[in-house]
Amino acid sequence: MKNGNVAGRILTGSIGRAVLVGTALLVIVGLLAVACAPQATPEPTEAPQEEVEEPKEEPAEAPQEEAKEPARIVFQIYPPGRFDGVIAAFNESHPDIVIEPSLVELEQLKTDTRIAIAGGGGPDLSVYQTGPAYDVADMFREGLIMNLDGYYEKYGWADVSPPGIDIDMVDGHYAVFDWCIVSTPHFFYNADIFEELGLTPPTTVEEFEQVALKIREAGYEPLAVGGKDKWPIRHLLSVLAARHLEREDYINLMLGWQTSTENPTSWTDPRVIETLATYKRWEENGVFATGFNAMGNGEASALFASGEAAMYSIGMWFASPTLYEEAIGDAFTLDVFRVPQFDPDIPMMEAATFAGSTIIVNAATEYPEEVGIFLDYMISKTGQKLFADIGRVPIRTDMTEEDLAVMDPLVLKILAWVQGGPTVENFDAWLTAEQAEAVAVGIQEIVAGTKTPEELAAEMEELTQKIRSQ
Repeated sequence: MKNGNVAGRILTGSIGRAVLVGTALLVIVGLLAVACAPQATPEPTEAPQEEVEEPKEEPAEAPQEEAKEPARIVFQIYPPGRFDGVIAAFNESHPDIVIEPSLVELEQLKTDTRIAIAGGGGPDLSVYQTGPAYDVADMFREGLIMNLDGYYEKYGWADVSPPGIDIDMVDGHYAVFDWCIVSTPHFFYNADIFEELGLTPPTTVEEFEQVALKIREAGYEPLAVGGKDKWPIRHLLSVLAARHLEREDYINLMLGWQTSTENPTSWTDPRVIETLATYKRWEENGVFATGFNAMGNGEASALFASGEAAMYSIGMWFASPTLYEEAIGDAFTLDVFRVPQFDPDIPMMEAATFAGSTIIVNAATEYPEEVGIFLDYMISKTGQKLFADIGRVPIRTDMTEEDLAVMDPLVLKILAWVQGGPTVENFDAWLTAEQAEAVAVGIQEIVAGTKTPEELAAEMEELTQKIRSQ
């Protein structure tokens, strides 16, 4: 039993070992078969791809509007320099509007401007005059220039303008834009000569003529007037008539040629004859500088600026610091006095024109809104101060002391006179062209001694009636 168990264990062990060996051989044979078998070509492996972000679509931009071109407004001006300051200031503060000045000669205003506007062209704005020689009424009635009532209402211009501008209306409508006052009843004078001779500004006509005599005796020319150019004669006529006539009579003389003037003042009225006779008396008494009829305004200005003449008859624009400083520099002290009243019982008036300084608006302008903005700037306190800097008397009636503090003392003095009493238009603006020429030539003849004041008065009355009848 003992041996049998051993044998059994041996057999059992042999069989186990044989199984193990067989198993091992099978494993080896399998591995060799695998190793010798043809291998399948492996699929190439792709390198790992980096994640690529899909491009994000930008939100579609709203279509851009093309840059808006500024409104370009052509402003026809005369004379040069008058509007430079206000145009520059406006253009700087209003980038969407450009005012483009176009300089013209005075005669072009009467002809070329109307022709251009009637033909559908012309400037958007133009300096213009409202007297009969400039046919504003006809242009307004034909629809060539704009009715400005809307502007006056929208911006309240009438509320800050003097009542005298109503003379510039056509059929009760605002046909022109009034932006300043041109005042004439005063004489500029050389204050140094007056001080040297112990003279003071005269307050009566008698004093004035005595002052002129003393000036001439001292070797100076008294009053420089550019009689050769005719318009200074008519300006002086406005001064003298305003000192001889009451306001209603003055206006009825100036507008007597119109059938709408119910009670025209006759040119043969004794007060009018006396007004004309003043020219002759002042020539004979040596009040006028030598050579009245031969002296143009440029020569009269030079005579005064050189210190040879003590007084100068010219409009208030000479109060412009730029103008008088350029003309006289530091040569002497410039001052101004009002022409005295001939009749002390007549209220002192200012012959202050608006007509010579108006602006018309082309009815065909493409920019009516922008035009209104510019005109409102001109009459604003800012614009009025800019004009005062060049000697223009502001038309606004609500300028305060603070507003006026920046203005030249000469302008302030004239402004006080204008605002202190009634105003009337200049003859130079409201006589017809035929009358204006006839009265200027006639006064030259009075000064030369070839015509009497009575003869000129009769001729002017006859001409006035002829025009009135037409």
